[in-house]
Amino acid sequence: MQDLLRNARLVASSVKAYMLLMFLLLTACTIKAQEVGKGSIQGIVSDPSSAVVANASVTLAESATGVKLGTKSDGSGIYSFPNIDIGTYTLTVTAPGFETYVKTNNVLEVGSSISLNVNMSVGRQDQTVEVHTENLALQTEDASFKQTVDEREVTEMPLNGRL
Repeated sequence: MQDLLRNARLVASSVKAYMLLMFLLLTACTIKAQEVGKGSIQGIVSDPSSAVVANASVTLAESATGVKLGTKSDGSGIYSFPNIDIGTYTLTVTAPGFETYVKTNNVLEVGSSISLNVNMSVGRQDQTVEVHTENLALQTEDASFKQTVDEREVTEMPLNGRL
């Protein structure tokens, strides 16, 4: 009888260990899957005297799809769009007593985290300050280098010993 109880306890602890292992593996796979093809955009909203602008409305619009994301700057003037799809975005910031700020052609690449700091100009809200850029936004959040490689570049890549 005691052997039977001991075997039952052993089986129960083995099942618990197996379930814990499966949970950890599935959680790790889910977390990694969310990172693929994603990036983040964040920044600080400030006025001409470099004081932060709290509660400013910040909108991020993807140029190709038209998908819009919105948030507000916090008490420190910080806004953040974490874990968003890669693409080209337009950033629009509005706040009472300030001109509307628009920055276009912000390219977000795989795994990048770019900072788009906004310096609001005092004025009427119906006035718009538009910033156009032709260059990629510089990623200053970490020192890693990331690059997107398309299928054509991979097939044309020279291989050692290829005939």
